[in-house]
Amino acid sequence: MSRAIITIVLHNGEYLYSYSAPGCRGESRFRAGNDAGAAAAKAMEIAIRHGRHGYVIFAPADVMSQIPSDMREKS
Repeated sequence: MSRAIITIVLHNGEYLYSYSAPGCRGESRFRAGNDAGAAAAKAMEIAIRHGRHGYVIFAPADVMSQIPSDMREKS
């Protein structure tokens, strides 16, 4: 079974998110906040909402450091 893929990128000083998840229309390049903490919170929100079949989060190191290690990936 496929997992949700959540991606955070830093673009022009602003964090943006994209995700794709099985059975749901993904979103691409939406605002995730102006700082690493806000982007991390958005990534975890998406993981909880759309990752029931598993997920993986890809993000810059400053964002990943804000996400607890047990929340970064679920099989």
